[in-house]
Amino acid sequence: MIVFFRLICVCFLVQILTTNGQTQTLIEGQLSGYSLSSPVVESLKNGDIIVKITKANDLEHGKSVDITAKMFIDATDEKIWPILTDCGRASSITPGLIKCEVLEIADDGSWDIRRHTSKIGFGLPHVISEFRSEFSPPHRQIFERSGGDLKALKGRWDILPWPNTNMTLVAYKARISSKSLLPDYLLRQSLKKRIPIVMAALRQEIMDEINSVQ
Repeated sequence: MIVFFRLICVCFLVQILTTNGQTQTLIEGQLSGYSLSSPVVESLKNGDIIVKITKANDLEHGKSVDITAKMFIDATDEKIWPILTDCGRASSITPGLIKCEVLEIADDGSWDIRRHTSKIGFGLPHVISEFRSEFSPPHRQIFERSGGDLKALKGRWDILPWPNTNMTLVAYKARISSKSLLPDYLLRQSLKKRIPIVMAALRQEIMDEINSVQ
């Protein structure tokens, strides 16, 4: 699946905070590190995909980009997990991805190493990304660069049933650093366009799969 998170349990805490005289409810997934305000939860319930791309200064790898993206899907974590982690589906979800290959895999399936081959533009060479993923089904995939053209790649996917809803939060976090001479601001602009497309395509792939078996 995309470069793209086993929780022993999921504990949720509802906190009432007062800021500038206004009361705001925060629903916090403590073990996963997610804290979403009520307006954000409502936005996600309405189908919005929330993406944030920021510049980061990585002491080891230099100029980097931090990516966060989240959305709700009207499906269980057990339905989402096999599609999210399916290498064979990756090219139908990720723009420009030509091929996903599993190079190595653990006997028990707890980790694998994959290679993504991507086309980034006409006349430009293909970009190779190799990364090792550790799987904790059906809640978390953690990945980190193991080779290829990126200087750095590290992140995770989280799949968390959200309390008091029929929805599941699908969240992506990553830091990447590219060897490309492409200016940082152009990279961030490209990611701002591509990440929502990937998230929307993932959701559509999951819903199509669910509808096809009903």
